[in-house]
Amino acid sequence: FRIELRPDAFDARETEQLTAACAKHFDISKEEADYFVINDRIDNKLYEYGGITIQFKNGSTADFADASDQLSREILMRTVAKSFVCYPKEIAELIH
Repeated sequence: FRIELRPDAFDARETEQLTAACAKHFDISKEEADYFVINDRIDNKLYEYGGITIQFKNGSTADFADASDQLSREILMRTVAKSFVCYPKEIAELIH
């Protein structure tokens, strides 16, 4: 399978083209081809507060987000969302 990621959602026309190409290539119905083309969205956080504790030379500890001078807590805890489409690699040449 091939997976494509992007920040914006894939439109219905794109997924319909993939489904049609899949149905044609494998000689199956469109309804069956729908099982081979997956379009969805994923969310991920870079960091969950309390997940990493740093121990300093003096023995004290602090959360990674608090101990870092380089990264702000807002950046570390921001949710990143991406859309993806997954389809059989055999049809990649047919659509691009």
